[in-house]
Amino acid sequence: MNKTFPNLSKSLLRRSRREEALTKPVDGEPRPPKLEAHRGYEPGRDLQVASTSGAKGTPKRHECRAPKPVHGDCRQRHVRLRSFAILLSVFLFTFLTARAQDQNSPIVIRPNIAIGLTPPTPISIEGIGGEAYDVLDFDLYVQGFIIVPASQATYHISGSSAGNVIGRLYFGSRPVFSRSYSGASLRGEAHAFADDVVMAATGRAGIGQTKITFKDEQPGGNGEIYVSDFDGHNPIRVTTDNSIVAAPAWVPHRLALYYTSYKLGNPDIFYHDLSTGQRRKFAAYGGLNTSAAVSPDGTRVAMI
Repeated sequence: MNKTFPNLSKSLLRRSRREEALTKPVDGEPRPPKLEAHRGYEPGRDLQVASTSGAKGTPKRHECRAPKPVHGDCRQRHVRLRSFAILLSVFLFTFLTARAQDQNSPIVIRPNIAIGLTPPTPISIEGIGGEAYDVLDFDLYVQGFIIVPASQATYHISGSSAGNVIGRLYFGSRPVFSRSYSGASLRGEAHAFADDVVMAATGRAGIGQTKITFKDEQPGGNGEIYVSDFDGHNPIRVTTDNSIVAAPAWVPHRLALYYTSYKLGNPDIFYHDLSTGQRRKFAAYGGLNTSAAVSPDGTRVAMI
């Protein structure tokens, strides 16, 4: 081989000695081989050895080449972005199609004919008639009950209304209470019995014995303030001013009213104690004084 390629052998020998000198340890540490900078080279990557051959009759030459950068991450990002774009397009198409259908669809109104959110409690009444029955029917109806035959009822009322009201309440066949009422009108006794039924069945106070206040306006604009039972029966006139009156309001926990009257020529607010019949001027500022609104504890009044 040396005879055939004498110059090549000498060249390889010199090259081997130079590489040995370059890698000779310095201070006990081996010197790493010098690598030429290569675009796209990344430290830590294995080098690839490529073989090339020259002209015919020349030996193969080996050289080191850095591997080409790997673009796997870029391809994965591209795939993710493409998938996201496809999903977004499908979502927008579905949304816009549904929106267009909604705009073209007729508006359908479904009326809710249910009365209240809780169905009324079925209750039956036996033995009580006349005015007392009418009072019980109205009082119980506005407080969440409905009169039905005994076979369909959850609660049962029995009793009598001859002279005074005697009432008994049953839950199914189990007795709840039995009471006799006296000392008031038949209507008043029936209101008291209805309140007792509401309290026993629901745990809340009834409104059968409460009062309402209102104004009665006559032709020409004048009127008077009245108080009556909550169902409008037994009205009692409170004022005799023969003038314009307006905006009566109860004082909480008291038998007293605030209202506006033009009796003195100006729209003033009066305080009227119904237990004694006495009243006094409460607000008489220049101009309009009306629409008294009393605080829950009865100590403050807002007005216009």
